[in-house]
Amino acid sequence: MKIEAYKSFGPVKFGMSETEVVNQLGKPVSIRTNNENELEYYYDELIVRYDANSKHVREGTLLPQILGRFQVNDLTLNWKDDLFATLCQRDGDPYEFYGYIVLFKLGITLTGFHDGDDSQKAISAFRSGDWDQLKGDMKAFKSL
Repeated sequence: MKIEAYKSFGPVKFGMSETEVVNQLGKPVSIRTNNENELEYYYDELIVRYDANSKHVREGTLLPQILGRFQVNDLTLNWKDDLFATLCQRDGDPYEFYGYIVLFKLGITLTGFHDGDDSQKAISAFRSGDWDQLKGDMKAFKSL
């Protein structure tokens, strides 16, 4: 699977409808509504989140179950690689916010890597603007 900053994750593009996603990925394993009233479609190695208002894709989360290699822009990685340090270095300006490491240049967040919480490990691709309003409340993250 490939994440393209602020554009897509795998065949899913930000702004797609639920129908368009199902046409690309098939029927999800399960569907839930989160605390922010957003729909979440769960696939084996991916969670697709839909904006509560527009009902279009706003985020995609890759889980460690994904097999083999994946890409973040032009960088190819594997879950076994030291992807946390690599991604923080590639971005060059990481921020921390309530357990998330936000990499604005790469258009992703990382969880579970820097705090040793393996059960929370995930990489999320987000659409442009989603984290911007919170940046003033974030701390610069001093990567490894």
